[in-house]
Amino acid sequence: MAIKISELPVEGNEYDGDELVALVQDPRGSAVTSRSSLSSIAGYLSGAVTTGEVTPLASPNKINYFNCNQCFQSGVTVVGQLSGTSNLVIGCEVTIACTAVLNSVGGGCKHSICNGSHNVIGGGVCNFQTCDRSVIGGGRFNMSRSINTTIAGGADNNINCSSPVTTIGGGSHNVMTCGLNSTIAGGYQNGIHGTYSTVAGGNNLSAISDYSFLGAGLSSRTLGDYSGITSGRCNVTHGCYSFIGGGCFNQAEKDYDVVVGGHNNLACGLSSFVGGGDGNRVTNLGGAIVGGRSNCAIGSRSFIGGGENNCSACGCTVVVGGSNNTATSNCAYIGGGVSNSITNSSLGTIVGGQQNSVCNSNHGFVGSGTANMVEGHCSVLVGGFCSCVATTHSTIVGGQANYVLGSANFSSVVGGRSNCLQSNASDSFIGGGCGNESTVCYATIAGGENNCLTNTHGFIGGGESNCIISCGCYSAIVGGKSNCIHCGGQCFSFIAGGKNNQVLHCGSSVVGSDICTVATDMLHAKCLYLSAGAIPSCDPGISGIVYRSGCDLKISLG
Repeated sequence: MAIKISELPVEGNEYDGDELVALVQDPRGSAVTSRSSLSSIAGYLSGAVTTGEVTPLASPNKINYFNCNQCFQSGVTVVGQLSGTSNLVIGCEVTIACTAVLNSVGGGCKHSICNGSHNVIGGGVCNFQTCDRSVIGGGRFNMSRSINTTIAGGADNNINCSSPVTTIGGGSHNVMTCGLNSTIAGGYQNGIHGTYSTVAGGNNLSAISDYSFLGAGLSSRTLGDYSGITSGRCNVTHGCYSFIGGGCFNQAEKDYDVVVGGHNNLACGLSSFVGGGDGNRVTNLGGAIVGGRSNCAIGSRSFIGGGENNCSACGCTVVVGGSNNTATSNCAYIGGGVSNSITNSSLGTIVGGQQNSVCNSNHGFVGSGTANMVEGHCSVLVGGFCSCVATTHSTIVGGQANYVLGSANFSSVVGGRSNCLQSNASDSFIGGGCGNESTVCYATIAGGENNCLTNTHGFIGGGESNCIISCGCYSAIVGGKSNCIHCGGQCFSFIAGGKNNQVLHCGSSVVGSDICTVATDMLHAKCLYLSAGAIPSCDPGISGIVYRSGCDLKISLG
């Protein structure tokens, strides 16, 4: 049966002992109401004897306090041990120690207040308090052993003696070990072992460091001061000011490390970052991995955008994505692709492609393609397949199996297949075609097939199997097939085209086919056609000019 105590409004600022302040109802009868002065109620209660049926009850107000314990119980003959003074108890089987003063129990049973003052147990079962100014709102088997603490409810929650000014909101089996000014909002088997820390909920979360935060999740820990874990499972922050947003089995080991989420990610470089993914590792200062799988940022301030099995191993390197890409040189960049690598090549770049490499080539560049290689400083290979630039300041733009080798600096192959600028072919150019080759500097092969230049400043425009060899400097073959400028001393020679032509003398020119030069500085042709309209019809008086005299051709003597 219910018992009701009501404080009546009274005029004035303080009670003087003679004011009507309490309403007492008898639960056995017809709810008889009586008004009495505070002093008379106190006198009555001081001589009252607990009968098991009715225990009088009053509530102190303002500066007026009772010097005895005030109790109420209904239907229970055993009140417990009420040894303290000025305690207010509603409930049964409540134990208050002799040193406990000015405590309140609002309901429930089997509660204990072993020490302290100004404590409150609102209800529940088997709750326990030992210090001053603490509150247990309800629940069961909750224990508070430190001052200025609060356990709102739940079950089997524990605030230890070295955890003043702490709060457990609810849940069960939560423990405040040494958490000054800390809070566990709820959850199961959560613990705080540091000061000024918070656990919002979850299961088996531990805030071991100071000023740390755990939001939710399972089996996560904060070991570094000022660190936080929002959610997830089995996440750990070791460093100060570190953070894990979620995921599982993630670790932030050094100060200022961040792991946003994902699975089995590790940030163990100072001020490093892992955005997510699976099995990513950042192991040096300021490194970052956005996502992907099994990526590793080893170099300081290195970056991996995503992908799989990528490695950024030197300072300030970048791998945007792709798979199995490796950048092991400072300030190198790999945009994506598969199995690309930059080794010992500062500021090297691979945009994409597959199995491309920049090696021993500072400022080297591979645009894309497959199995391409740049091994010379400041050289460029834009695309194609299985091509190589092995010298400095040289370029290959596409094609297949094209090469710029040795000391062929400042040289280029634009396209085609199996073209090669050999050693010493500096400042040379092959425009395309197939199987073209130059071994000398300042040489140009515009295209064609199987053309060859072995003398400086030579030019082959195209055709097939044309060659300028030996000492044919400053010579040219425009086109045709199997034409050759060769043997010693044939500089400044020219073959316009045709086939099977040979220039054996310096300064000679050939127009036609199957012609072999016989003299120096001469034009060789099998047949010469002169248009009648273009030939003078009389002697011009200038030496060496051909003119027409009737049906005859003559040369003027001047």
